[in-house]
Order: sequence, then C-alpha cells, then structure tokens
Amino acid sequence: MSTTAGLSRVDAGTAAGGQFTSTARAEPDVELPDQAPRCELCAGEASTRVQARGPVGPPRYACTEHSSAPTFSSFGGGWVEQSPVTS
Repeated sequence: MSTTAGLSRVDAGTAAGGQFTSTARAEPDVELPDQAPRCELCAGEASTRVQARGPVGPPRYACTEHSSAPTFSSFGGGWVEQSPVTS
C-alpha cells in the first residue's frame, strides 16, 4: 500500500483539483555508457562504417560478413566509402 503522507494536494473544485502538486526534484547523477555500433543486418558487432559519398545521410554499420552486402553497395547510388570502426 502506498502512502501519501507529506504530499501536497490541490483543493477539489479547482482546475487541477484532487491532484498532487508538482515537486521540484534534482537531476539524477546517471551517465549511460556509449554503445558500440551494431550491424544493421544481423545485430552483430560492426567492423565497417559505410558512408555514402557526399556525405548523404548518417553512416551505416556492417559486420565483416555483411560489409559487401547489396544493401550497402547500393547505398548512395553505389558511391560509398568504407572505413573500419574505431573505438
């Protein structure tokens, strides 16, 4: 069972009546770790960064097995640059 002791409520009969009032809270001290890029086709760890020349759109990522897949070779009209993923 939850308790509402110590919480303020808005009086009934007002626009926000019967609801709890807002309470200021501090931001949490949480930092999420960076995630390594994953292959778009198999969700394995990416080893190759594929970028259409121009650059057109965000880079795409592929594992070693899928780096030459037609999905990536046709990206950007066939004009792509591949580079290794660095940590």
